[in-house]
Amino acid sequence: MTNVSMKKSKLFAHQQLKHPASVGKERSYFRKKVELRQKNAPKTLEFCLKKANEHNNKTLKVSYAVSELVAKVGKPHTIAERLVKPAMLICAKELLGEQAANILQKIPLSNDTVKRRQIEMAENLEKQLVEKLKVSKFSLQIDETTINNSALLLTYVRYIDAMAIHEEMLFIKKLIDTRSDTIYAAVYDYLYDNGIPLSNLLQIATDGASAMTGKQNGFVAKLKKVAPHILAIHCIIHREHLCAKSLNDDMEHALKVAVSTVNFVKANALHDRLFQHLCEHEDHQRLLMHTEVRWLSKGNSLVRLAEMWDMVLIFVHDMKTQACSKKQKDKAETLFSVINNNDTKARIFYLADLFAHVNQLNMTLQGRNANLIDSAEKVRSLFEQVMSLEDASSKK
Repeated sequence: MTNVSMKKSKLFAHQQLKHPASVGKERSYFRKKVELRQKNAPKTLEFCLKKANEHNNKTLKVSYAVSELVAKVGKPHTIAERLVKPAMLICAKELLGEQAANILQKIPLSNDTVKRRQIEMAENLEKQLVEKLKVSKFSLQIDETTINNSALLLTYVRYIDAMAIHEEMLFIKKLIDTRSDTIYAAVYDYLYDNGIPLSNLLQIATDGASAMTGKQNGFVAKLKKVAPHILAIHCIIHREHLCAKSLNDDMEHALKVAVSTVNFVKANALHDRLFQHLCEHEDHQRLLMHTEVRWLSKGNSLVRLAEMWDMVLIFVHDMKTQACSKKQKDKAETLFSVINNNDTKARIFYLADLFAHVNQLNMTLQGRNANLIDSAEKVRSLFEQVMSLEDASSKK
């Protein structure tokens, strides 16, 4: 504002034009107006800052909530910025208006932001868990992943907090090898570095691998040297799986025939396509491969083979004459002579039913808050069910 604008005549003209109600008022009137303005001005500023802070807190909270959701569903960090946020903006514009969309636009959901939020939440949760384990008794379950060419040590913890039992994943650590020394060092170093006393560790569950349960140099043996009070148990699910692998000669032969049949169809790309075309109008179009490391795959493969048995017979029979090479024709003829047999069919169907029950048992033994009493009851229930089926079949 220039000095010319501050002339008395100009100020008086401005007062008459813009503020005619104040013309002729005493000086005290204007002092009160100034005092009142000064008194109210900080409140107005404080109100604006408070509203802005509320918006910032809410957008920050939403940013953490969305980042947590992305982590839970196992999606990449970029999905929040590329899909979630654009979807929210579209919904807000159409349903709530432009103002709501402008507020949502302020939510920070970039790739790096989501990654940072997830790391912060993970570190905070781990810190809380470690603090609880320092003052609470707990047990550990240790296992390795079945991912090919990758040795990852998974460690789960069960502990008591507020008079309730809780289960959490404690840590995942990539191992160079799966020797007992390496596993022991990974577990011991984690507990030591985080100040978790071994005196709080009551029990540890592992599979039956020699690196875990070896009497002299196994992981459990090494751990008991520094904590003799620890009770070590063999995972009941792993023991149940080992028992299910024990078959008599006839059933073992039937299982090998089933695997050979599936391999005949699946191992050759042309056979697989032809079989899919043959089963185009069936409930299933493909057989399932069996891998030993994935426990449930054996039962699933046998059940699918039993469901598609008639189509498999037709396919193998056709391959006896329509295969591309003499070797494949001979293989198909040999296989057909084996599977086109009522005894073989009965044994394979029996195995399919049996392993379907075993798979169901495996699934029920897993999950949160499982305990030894419930698990033993479920195993006993399966035995009773199998025995009742055996009695029923013997009476026919």
